[in-house]
Amino acid sequence: MTKPIVTLKEYNPEWKLQFEDEKNRIIGVLRKKVIGIEHFGSTSITGLEAKPIIDILLGVQDFR
Repeated sequence: MTKPIVTLKEYNPEWKLQFEDEKNRIIGVLRKKVIGIEHFGSTSITGLEAKPIIDILLGVQDFR
């Protein structure tokens, strides 16, 4: 079995814009159900090398 390779990239200011785009899409679908949405993980830290994956934490109200 081969080990997975994690590739780090130099900080990219586009990551913040990508998060904002995704945030707006999520809010557009779930609307008032969203009680919190955050960009976290290495791509959220200005200047830090990171694996180029935007981590999003979403809090929602009960869907019932």
